[in-house]
Amino acid sequence: MPDKHLIIGGAGFIGSHLTDTILRLTKASDICVFDNMTAGDNQSLDALDSARVELTIGDASDPVALLRHIESVRPNKVWHLAANSDISKSAVSSELDVEATFATTAGVCLAISRMSYALDSLTFSSTSAIFGSHPGQIHESSRRNPESSYGWMKLASERLILSLHGTGAVDKVLVARFPNVTGLRQTHGVVKDLVAKYFNLDSPWVVLGDGYQEKPYIHAQCLSETLIRLEAELGVGKFLEINISPNSLINVRRIAQEIEAHAGLGRIPVYGDTPHGWVGDITKYEFDTAALRRMGHLVASSKDAITRSVKEEVQKYLE
Repeated sequence: MPDKHLIIGGAGFIGSHLTDTILRLTKASDICVFDNMTAGDNQSLDALDSARVELTIGDASDPVALLRHIESVRPNKVWHLAANSDISKSAVSSELDVEATFATTAGVCLAISRMSYALDSLTFSSTSAIFGSHPGQIHESSRRNPESSYGWMKLASERLILSLHGTGAVDKVLVARFPNVTGLRQTHGVVKDLVAKYFNLDSPWVVLGDGYQEKPYIHAQCLSETLIRLEAELGVGKFLEINISPNSLINVRRIAQEIEAHAGLGRIPVYGDTPHGWVGDITKYEFDTAALRRMGHLVASSKDAITRSVKEEVQKYLE
């Protein structure tokens, strides 16, 4: 019997790419998108043109509404991507992460625990932010020390999902820790923000921080394809936490050079005098991807992800 997928947060940046990719790569009978429609953009809804995709507008932090929806559509695979994605905004007010990141996970877990049947799988989108600043490569078992409310709420979400797995309400669980994600439909992020500033010719091209912030990047489509393969390979009864990341880093100054190379207006970036772009910004981190590679998965380099994303974003201004 073909799988039926429920993507919570499926109209957002990463969720919409996952929706498109499941539609393109799998034989799923139905793809149910559950989203409050407060993030993303109009491009996120392209997949709704398919008869296999259905959108329900709802709040994942409301377990009663979510349970009612789950029981009506009866998916066997759930993807939980609903969360605040703007760490710089939540640095000003942690309420955003409590409400959009932890409360949605609590709602998802409570709804699943009260279902009339057991799920085949639950996939959760986690983050490097649960580790905070870390010397050397971050392994799946590295010490957790979040430095932002976003990181704390994602870590709390992971613990809640682990406890849910122990109840038997879901057979297998994938906790996937993402690096920085880039690509079309992003509502914020270094590429989108810097390209927007680049084409605002009335203002200097200001870069947050000194530009030496160095991190791994993955394109949203590449991430979605990897997620689908990992979930499909996960064995019965398994709980897997894994880093999904390239083995390379790129710094903000190199990203600015990519933007200039593709846009060609001769603009000169103005860098800040602090290592970080905002309070809670981790200026450098690197994932240990040995577990991902042992499973036979490689993702494109950070340079490739940035080049692809810059081309996509610049093109929107040149059309």
